[in-house]
Amino acid sequence: MEILKTVQAYYPFQEKGGPVVKVRAIAGIACGLPIVGYRGGETAFPITDAGILLVDPGDRVGIAEALTRVLCDAKFRDEMRQRSLAAGQRDFSWDAIAEQFLLALGNAPT
Repeated sequence: MEILKTVQAYYPFQEKGGPVVKVRAIAGIACGLPIVGYRGGETAFPITDAGILLVDPGDRVGIAEALTRVLCDAKFRDEMRQRSLAAGQRDFSWDAIAEQFLLALGNAPT
């Protein structure tokens, strides 16, 4: 029980996801949290480059095993945190979002 008081793992994905779920996942990634959830349309690139463990929708045993791994394996948890922090900076920071917006408008920085 002590480990649950000190470890942060984020479980934003439900069996039926959607845009709100994706935003919650991005918020967790930006904070450097390990993410555990169900695989779905909202779990495509660049979400999958973060520290994320995905299982098939409805696989409650898989979710339990994924959460257990994150909570009990400190080295794995730290690797996931580092991946989330890197993905957060690279893909979801304000600078990265502004650059993508400019690219979409045809005004890419040089």
